[in-house]
Amino acid sequence: MTPQRSVDRDTGMRRISTTTRWLAGIGVGLVGALSLFFASRAPSGSSATPTPATAPATAPVTAPATTPPTSAVGGTATAPTAPPTTMPPVTYPPSRHTTSRSS
Repeated sequence: MTPQRSVDRDTGMRRISTTTRWLAGIGVGLVGALSLFFASRAPSGSSATPTPATAPATAPVTAPATTPPTSAVGGTATAPTAPPTTMPPVTYPPSRHTTSRSS
């Protein structure tokens, strides 16, 4: 490789490196500008009456003290649990698509 060709190659590499750096900077700047633009246009989520961050102070609710029931044998019995809740069956509307073909 002649010295002139290596100089030309180095000059081209510097030029493309500078171009790439400028294009990357412009791209980042445009993305930042667009994000600021759209962030200023987006609804802020605030309402006319602000929601308090904490619930209003009320007197704490305490459960009455109870003693666990004892069984006739002398041990402690466990409290009965609530029956499981069941959901109503899911019903689907009839399909409008039919699989039979009319002749």
